[in-house]
Amino acid sequence: MLDLLQIPVSRLIIFRYAVGLLFAVGLTVDIALLVRLITHPVRRSTSPDTLRSMPWSWCYAAALVAVIVGARAGLPFHILAMITMLVVVRRGQVNRRGRALPGMRHVAGFAWRGLILAVGLWPVAMLAAYASYALCYHAGVDITSNPMVNALRTRQVSWQFMLYLGMLAVLIGPLAEELFFRWFAMRLLSGKLGGFLGILLSSLLFASLHPIQDWPPIFILSLGISAAYALTGSVIVPVIAHSVFNLVSVVLLMLLRL
Repeated sequence: MLDLLQIPVSRLIIFRYAVGLLFAVGLTVDIALLVRLITHPVRRSTSPDTLRSMPWSWCYAAALVAVIVGARAGLPFHILAMITMLVVVRRGQVNRRGRALPGMRHVAGFAWRGLILAVGLWPVAMLAAYASYALCYHAGVDITSNPMVNALRTRQVSWQFMLYLGMLAVLIGPLAEELFFRWFAMRLLSGKLGGFLGILLSSLLFASLHPIQDWPPIFILSLGISAAYALTGSVIVPVIAHSVFNLVSVVLLMLLRL
């Protein structure tokens, strides 16, 4: 458990105001997005057909299961995921139009949407995390410690290792995870089961790779990112959203370093 008494008061104050500001801005974004969806509902004719862009393949389904099982068994997920992506691209059957990464145009616009999405999802995910941790605590469920989080909280690691963890959380992780779960798994499952079940199942698979107390916030984060990918058709949106979300979390953890 984190001992707040060992953290300087100045950093605790900064942490408190930073979290408050993130909640205020994030909830404002959520309200604005909700009003936007109510006043301007999305029409299927104007949204990209992202969920039907990858035909079903039992070989790809087997690869999906193998990566999940391997990651659950302790094998490095990011390496398994990127190898799978290379095989998929190499086979050339990435979607029916033959484009390797759909939605790679208009990078700045998609990146901005990813940023807005991350800000909006952050307070919702944090509320879910608080409820999940409280429920696990009162139910007597063993809360599994995250080694990366523990490393970011201590000063007993070198700056080189801290840099590696930062790159893994903000760059490597979001890229590998979003390519695998959104660009590959979500589209593959949606092509067979339909968009709703494809988004739901890929989000459950994504959450299953995290400690049990993190399942609710990760699942909510994945649902939001998946919906944004389905609406925009650009893999840039989920990658940027995931990266910004992790960056905010890393900065807040750095404020609580012992």
